[in-house]
Amino acid sequence: MRIGIPVHVANREASPGLKKGGALNIVLHSVEVVAPVDDIPESITIDLTGMDFHDSVHVSSLRLPEGCRPLSGTADLTVVTIVPPTVMVEEAPAADAAAAPAAGVAATPAAGAAPAAQAGKGAAAPAAAKPAAKK
Repeated sequence: MRIGIPVHVANREASPGLKKGGALNIVLHSVEVVAPVDDIPESITIDLTGMDFHDSVHVSSLRLPEGCRPLSGTADLTVVTIVPPTVMVEEAPAADAAAAPAAGVAATPAAGAAPAAQAGKGAAAPAAAKPAAKK
């Protein structure tokens, strides 16, 4: 009889790839097999112990009960794989703040800021005040 057997995974906590933040990608949720009518397995369990990034399990490596065999042409199909985490780089808010003065927007100095502190921001440092001449 031709039937789809559901796939289950075991020992997620024993997978180094999952411990490091990877993800389990279940490609096939069931595997098509030819099995005797009186001996159809309830499920196929895949042990994740020791699986790291880019490790995978194919239909050909599954241990099926005696009398069961994978459907012809499915031996090379991937059942599960461990993939590394995807990291999205977010633009830092400091980069946005630094771009504003460069775009011609004048920044307001903090109260009590020294004129020398403003010199590094693209503005010329004011000349030192000269004493008034006596007459």
